Amino acid sequence: MLFPALRPRSCRFLLGFILLLLHAGFAGAAPLTVVSGHIDHPAGARVALFIGRHPVTNAPLRSSWAELDAAGNFQLTIPDLPFSQIVEFAHGGETAELFLTPGDQLQLSVDAGEFDETLHFTGSGANANNYLVAYFLRFEDIPLPTTPPAPRPEGPGKPWRTPQQEIRLSDSLNQIARTFLRDYAAKYPLPTDFSRYARDYIIFESAAGSLWYPYLRRKREGNPSLAAPDFVFDNLRKVPSLDSAMRRNSGGWNAIVECYEMAVLWNATPPVTAQTLPTQLTAHFGRTHTRDVMMARYCMVQLNRAGPGQAQPFIQALQRMTSDTLLLGPVQRMYQRKLKFSGGQPAPDFTLRDATGKEVRLSDFRGKVVYLDFWASWCGPCLLEMPASARLREKFAGKDVVFLYVSVDTKEEAWKAALAKPGLTGANAHHGWAQGFETPAAKAYSVESIPAYFIIDRQGRLQKGPAPRPSAGQATIDALNIALGK
Repeated sequence: MLFPALRPRSCRFLLGFILLLLHAGFAGAAPLTVVSGHIDHPAGARVALFIGRHPVTNAPLRSSWAELDAAGNFQLTIPDLPFSQIVEFAHGGETAELFLTPGDQLQLSVDAGEFDETLHFTGSGANANNYLVAYFLRFEDIPLPTTPPAPRPEGPGKPWRTPQQEIRLSDSLNQIARTFLRDYAAKYPLPTDFSRYARDYIIFESAAGSLWYPYLRRKREGNPSLAAPDFVFDNLRKVPSLDSAMRRNSGGWNAIVECYEMAVLWNATPPVTAQTLPTQLTAHFGRTHTRDVMMARYCMVQLNRAGPGQAQPFIQALQRMTSDTLLLGPVQRMYQRKLKFSGGQPAPDFTLRDATGKEVRLSDFRGKVVYLDFWASWCGPCLLEMPASARLREKFAGKDVVFLYVSVDTKEEAWKAALAKPGLTGANAHHGWAQGFETPAAKAYSVESIPAYFIIDRQGRLQKGPAPRPSAGQATIDALNIALGK
């Protein structure tokens, strides 16, 4: 006997114990969450769900893909959704936020040609998701009720809304949004956790909008030193805890983070320093994960804009603030990449395909200067740079400079849809699809966050130092002229 100590009775006990363990395992497993549906006039062959995004790089943490069948039907399954949260549904060049609770069996229908207007849900979780669609359609193009009524001023030097007018405007929009939520919930009952999320989102949106106020006023009035009024940060302090997992996966959280970056940090006068920034972030966000995310993201900006030398004090400050490897990891890897690509080394070659399927190799452009731009259709800062990039292309038209745009979109349809927008194509613009961050082109340049820029000289060598952004103006022109040998 192989196990002589096991008698029949003990065997029966052992079998029962194993069955009990198996039952406990199955009972404790998260219920299967399913999103299925039908797409009329599909804009592609696949659909996707993106679940969570990396707080620093913004890359999806998880994804689930499904092929459309011949009739346009699909089914996406999530076996272990840990809690109720916002996820991103994608098809073609369109995306929509969904609210999913573990165990939901959600069905959607949509016409890809009129995505936002036709998106509709049935099944468990339908009321919450139909609210998201209705809210988006209601407030997508809502006219701002200016106080007093007046045409929106245009051009620098013109007066912008006063702080008092902005507060009244914000309060008015908040009341409209709260009334919309209340009336909708009275007609279509909403889950408790979603109702809390929807109320929070209105507050998040208001705080994000307030962050833009001083930036817009400086631009309109031509006064870059104009201080942000107190109400801007008062609204930020009213925001419920930003650190709940559900909130960190929401568009509202992303809006606050991105608006704070673009309107407060990137355009600060005087610029923030490694000594002042931790204090400023703590004052506005407290000792929170969100504060540390903001610091890590700013380190990435400094690495891209100024290089490892000037970014190092910010990185050291981040290390004193947190030991979270989720935040430190991308920063440390980018720091090493910037040291590696400090200039003079051969630029790593790669091969991609353009929108027509034709191969595009970096080495094809040997003998010309290449301005290499890693971007994606979902990257707001990337798209903000595109008008300046188009002006650069005009500036260097007819010269030995090519602009190679490498998309890290995971969705081919989204990339192609973005290319159809004005300003992204032209005579000296070349495009390639890298299909994500974990692909040879992105990994060869250690790209973990975007936008990321490189200048490659005629001999195929990386130019020393970080490439300036297109919007850097004369600095970028000078860098390209240096690479041309002028």
